[in-house]
Amino acid sequence: MEHTNSQIPQFGNIHQSQHAKSPGPKKRKFQINSNFIALLLLFIFVGLLAANLYFTINPPYLRDYNLRQQIIDELSELSTVNVFENPVFDIIKDTELLKSQSDINAEVYKDAQNGDFVVAFNDKLIVYRRDERKIVYEGDTPREKLNKLTREVAQLVIDKAVAEELITLTDDMEAPQLSVIQDVEVVKQQDPIFYNEAREGDIIAVFAQQGVIVLYRQATGEIVNNGSFSMNITN
Repeated sequence: MEHTNSQIPQFGNIHQSQHAKSPGPKKRKFQINSNFIALLLLFIFVGLLAANLYFTINPPYLRDYNLRQQIIDELSELSTVNVFENPVFDIIKDTELLKSQSDINAEVYKDAQNGDFVVAFNDKLIVYRRDERKIVYEGDTPREKLNKLTREVAQLVIDKAVAEELITLTDDMEAPQLSVIQDVEVVKQQDPIFYNEAREGDIIAVFAQQGVIVLYRQATGEIVNNGSFSMNITN
């Protein structure tokens, strides 16, 4: 019995077909239109240009700098100021509140109005009313006024205490610790005998190194009372 080639199984072909690789998923290619890129870059460029133009013409920091420089130039025409200094600027918003904070503030800002510029240089303070081109105040800052007043009062107390031989004057003498009596009843509760004749506004001066406390009355320049104390340090 004859067999034809068509009846013979082709094992080789079957083997190859079983191991043949199936085609994988096709990769999708994304193409960006060159016109789209150009348009996007154009929008970015125009946006950056507009932003740069806006902040160049009207930037907040530049407006603030120009205003400060203009005020310094205006002040230089009215007084002697260092035009190369970078002073501290502020605008008064509540004059009454500012005055009520202390007697020194009330003195410095007595003629000030809301909207006045406060310009603090290294050597002085200026309150400037720009719409009138007028300097309302020129002088020490409230802090410097307080420091000067404190030094003056301290020297008065020292001179009086030395004159009454309550303390000894030395080359390296300490500055007394000063405090102002605001509420007489409060200090009397602490020491009713020592503060028996105390009044509001009296100065309490403590010379810690010499162990002396003095009650000084500014109005009359007299020492109302004095005493001694010792400091014990325990662990």
